[in-house]
Amino acid sequence: MNWSQRASEQTVLSWAPSTLRVYDRQIDRFSELCKSLGVDYPPQDTAVVAEFLCMTADSSPKPRSILRCTSAALTALYQTMPELTNPMEAVEIRRLLVALEKSNTSAPMKRSSVMPMQPFVKLFESWGENVNLDLKRLRLKAITLLAFAIMARPSDLAPKAVFFKEPRSCERLILRRDQLSFHEDGTLTVTLFGTKNDLHRKGFSVTIPPADNLAVDPISCLAEYIKKSQVHRLLCDNDPLFVSLKKPFSAITAGTVGEQLNTAITLAGLAGRGFSAKSFRPTAATVAIATGCDPDVARKIGRWECTAVFFDNYVHSKTPKLFSQHVQP
Repeated sequence: MNWSQRASEQTVLSWAPSTLRVYDRQIDRFSELCKSLGVDYPPQDTAVVAEFLCMTADSSPKPRSILRCTSAALTALYQTMPELTNPMEAVEIRRLLVALEKSNTSAPMKRSSVMPMQPFVKLFESWGENVNLDLKRLRLKAITLLAFAIMARPSDLAPKAVFFKEPRSCERLILRRDQLSFHEDGTLTVTLFGTKNDLHRKGFSVTIPPADNLAVDPISCLAEYIKKSQVHRLLCDNDPLFVSLKKPFSAITAGTVGEQLNTAITLAGLAGRGFSAKSFRPTAATVAIATGCDPDVARKIGRWECTAVFFDNYVHSKTPKLFSQHVQP
């Protein structure tokens, strides 16, 4: 292609830095295999590619994800050399990928567990009013309630995505204070950018109403947290919403959000029962449907584009107690 240098370099930005690191790691391993076999790199022989895919599948009890990453990495590698035939396009390789995914999956994907909500209600009721909480507890409570209210992943509240200031310069996206809008009717709108489903950087806006029980109301809790954390946030760049509590102050990472949610699970007395930070999203989705929320509304609040994924993987329906009586002839 007779592309300009800028156009050629720009294409690389379609991959996130984390994706490029994964691709680089797999390509390095592929290169090492070629050296050990004494074959040219990159090889044209599909047998070498097939061997590498088999080795990759054997490294994981659930190889679907790693096989797809490896396939994408090798495809990208061969696409940089159009003079070579791309063995990843061979029908035999495609069939092998399907076979490996089916035969090597010894630990099927498990759905995240749905937590009982009442322990969290009791926990936050026992803490008393928000105004009397120290910043550490207030932050944990705000993160927990917001995760439930908008069915959030840890990375929704601390995005892992980046934005590019220049072709080769990038910075991490953060959830900023100005992405929250408090309205006169008591509702709150949260605008999220750079989340898992926000591939085109359009963002998602989610509006939630206040809770009747002030002890578990995410809106009043966030308002108090924002007030108390102002000094810390002003010392940071871009005024992040959730900020570290020790100097140098900065926006917290998705890992820290996960730690906060896991701490909330422990404080609620639910530790050791298989729950994790990933349990908040399916718990909120399941409770929303169980309490009569319109499925389309719940799906939009949680930012699921696909209805099938929403119901198949996140809504854990329970059979009503009188179900058997209703279906009897």
